[in-house]
Amino acid sequence: MGVCRFDEVTSTNDVAADMARLGAPHGFCVVAESQIAGRGRRGAKWFSPKGEGLYMSVIIKRDFELLPVAAAVALSNAVCALSGVMAYIKWPNDVTINKKKVAGVLIERFSTGDRGSFAVMGVGVNVNARSFPAELSATSIALERGEEADKEELRKLFLRELKRVSDGKRRSGLLEDYRDKCVSIGEKIIIEIDNARTEAVALGVMDDGRLIVETPHGKRTLTSGRALIG
Repeated sequence: MGVCRFDEVTSTNDVAADMARLGAPHGFCVVAESQIAGRGRRGAKWFSPKGEGLYMSVIIKRDFELLPVAAAVALSNAVCALSGVMAYIKWPNDVTINKKKVAGVLIERFSTGDRGSFAVMGVGVNVNARSFPAELSATSIALERGEEADKEELRKLFLRELKRVSDGKRRSGLLEDYRDKCVSIGEKIIIEIDNARTEAVALGVMDDGRLIVETPHGKRTLTSGRALIG
């Protein structure tokens, strides 16, 4: 897989999307040392201090409906392998260690008209950061393992895991792996439905990756695009 490296970008997802439109192939990676406008789900800003994290995007030009699930499992496996600490998944695709966020995935889909469509998988990992803004409940691989980690090693680990868990022979166990790692299941959470926030309990994850929740008004299912506040 090819890779293009930058010192600083607005967002690796933006750059990767532009490169995909110009013909960059499936699996091509964009990596940056820092992002001016790195983002997560629902436009949340991603803390991207220069040189302290893995900020990358992967161009996806093949259909795979469980891509968010595969990305979360692959990233949690890679973080665990490099940190030596168990990493879990917070639905839909945040990765946590000791209940603190260490990594996240943002998948954006684009249409190119007659030429079809593609997706960009953005990945942000707190690798060697030692401090975070007070409003963030975050950690890093370095903080968890007590020494700095190799960002390039993590990138390669993630891509290798992504290929492995996305393989047709492995897909039957993909959801099982996701459910085993998902710490949201059984937890009380706050969700937003129809612009109103309400308390719910996460009951499980459906085969298509949607979250099943119990609300005061009965059971509902949430897609990753629906707002899970916490």
